[in-house]
Amino acid sequence: MNDAAGTFEWAQVLESAEAGELALDPGVASNLDAVCDRYISRLDQMLDTVRVVDKISGFGTFPSATVLEQKFSLKAAGGDHSLEVVLMQHIDAVKLAKQAVAKAIQNFLEQDTASGDHISGTTP
Repeated sequence: MNDAAGTFEWAQVLESAEAGELALDPGVASNLDAVCDRYISRLDQMLDTVRVVDKISGFGTFPSATVLEQKFSLKAAGGDHSLEVVLMQHIDAVKLAKQAVAKAIQNFLEQDTASGDHISGTTP
């Protein structure tokens, strides 16, 4: 699958977050989850629309019409570089981004708790 939507990059960010190398303050990242959910919802709606028009017709009865119907149908859905594939790649990328942000927030909270515990242990 082509990586036009940045899935590879978000997978690397998620890997960094899972390794504890990335932390985000929940106050800074608080709305990112909702933004990702809204974007995924919009992409899902577009994907549903594309799947409705996956069979394009009306080019006539000439042999070239059949070729055009196939060509344009594959641009909508079923082809390697179809709109359907691109939308699914974007959905995957946003899901990875959402996971990376969630893990980075978790890392921040864990570090904050550990720092607080350390400070509490050193003060009388």
